[in-house]
Amino acid sequence: MRLVPCVSCGRKWVPEAILATIEPPASLQIRGHGQLLEARVCRFRKHGSGEADAVLVSDVLPFVEFELHRQMMLKLRVFGMNAAFGYCSQIQVSNTMVVAVATATAGYAEALPPPAAVQI
Repeated sequence: MRLVPCVSCGRKWVPEAILATIEPPASLQIRGHGQLLEARVCRFRKHGSGEADAVLVSDVLPFVEFELHRQMMLKLRVFGMNAAFGYCSQIQVSNTMVVAVATATAGYAEALPPPAAVQI
């Protein structure tokens, strides 16, 4: 993560984007209204039993979480926002799949730098 000077005060260092589980602080200036962000990831998994099944699931989970985070950060940039609050993720494990869904409320925080444009 890259830190840049605060746009509001210019004295402190802030990240380029925020992904937080808490609600936004009252003192944070947010422009416009919030927008729902949602990311979904599905991964097939091999069927196992007992301890082997737990190992198979635990091998898949870090990659699922990484993909959720990558999608959320990309969607923030696509919507032109730089902060997401109220992040919540849910993971469901079945016999054949691991499904993860993450949601957050995105906004444009005045103190953070504007998001970089998406290049295709």
